[in-house]
Amino acid sequence: MAYFRLSKGVDLYYEKKGKGQPVIFIHGVWMSSRFFKKQMPYFAKRYQAIALDLRGHGRSSHVPKTYRCQLCADLRAFIRGLKLKNVILAGWSMGSFVIWDYFRQFGAENVRPRS
Repeated sequence: MAYFRLSKGVDLYYEKKGKGQPVIFIHGVWMSSRFFKKQMPYFAKRYQAIALDLRGHGRSSHVPKTYRCQLCADLRAFIRGLKLKNVILAGWSMGSFVIWDYFRQFGAENVRPRS
């Protein structure tokens, strides 16, 4: 069990398995990192597979604030805080919107370029 501290009172839960290029799995609304439980062993054979609980979901902090615009900023802080480079982002449902908004707000910083 691992947590990344964003700020006082706000921690993001994540699970990390494997080594190599990081792949961050981002769940949908009202879901959690457990949604990707079956995918983690497969991807951990080749990648550093990371399943993240977004703010207000799963085992991450539940704080009484608006989450909508904060989720991609949290993702950016998580990537920077763990010093991840050349990241692959994989989202499902709302997780895809978080990724799109990440690109809109921050560009492709530390994200693997298209091949």
